[in-house]
Amino acid sequence: MKPGGAAFALGARGRLLPLSIPMRFFGASAVFHVVAWMALGIGAAQVPRFAGGADWPLAALHAATLGVLAMSAIGASLQLMPVATLQPLGSWRVPVIVWWLYTPGVALLVAGMAAQRPAWIAVAAVPVIAALLIYAALLARNLVGARGMPGVRAQGWLALVALVVALASAGAMVASWSGWAVGWSRDGLLMLHIAGKDGFVKADMQAQMHKGLDGNPLVTLHDYPERDHAFTREGGKNYDAGDAKIADDRTLAFFKQNLG
Repeated sequence: MKPGGAAFALGARGRLLPLSIPMRFFGASAVFHVVAWMALGIGAAQVPRFAGGADWPLAALHAATLGVLAMSAIGASLQLMPVATLQPLGSWRVPVIVWWLYTPGVALLVAGMAAQRPAWIAVAAVPVIAALLIYAALLARNLVGARGMPGVRAQGWLALVALVVALASAGAMVASWSGWAVGWSRDGLLMLHIAGKDGFVKADMQAQMHKGLDGNPLVTLHDYPERDHAFTREGGKNYDAGDAKIADDRTLAFFKQNLG
């Protein structure tokens, strides 16, 4: 028998979390909203030509997506899903743990992107991913025992699948930025063009690359001491036609030699 409207309304009150729990997510999202606009303002000059990499535009993007949109969605869904599915969420302590992992993690992630610190990003990814996995487990547990509102349940499962895929992609990206080989065959050939004044790859990091890779027969490194990031991108601020042609010719020769 399906519950009537009165029974649904009376039972919903018992499934609600303490108001302080969703409000802490909403409060954090309001703070990150301000942070996102500040980061966007600081990096405004970079936005039209932004092509990826850690910097203020990426910090603004993640402050908006993780800090505002996802934060608000988590707070709202934790409160509303138990009402819609007629299934209690369980202990209120778990959402609090999610908040304490997620909020400082997103803050450090945004700061690491703004400061171009891959180590900060890698450290921040751990609590962020952990918090979202716990949230996903809460959502799955709630949906498994859900009753009524099949449309809401279907959307919940779709959202859960999308979240898991996004977490896998994010983990792989952070691992790649941190220098961990993700799905990379160590028997493959590699050629890198290194801009000596690249703000994303500092001089000490370039020195470490040479120290670890020079002499490796599978790796070819080409240095361009006077060039900055994305010096081969036509129309970009750092474009240099001469060195761009040299890099292109070297790349074509590399492909012809190894691919035929």
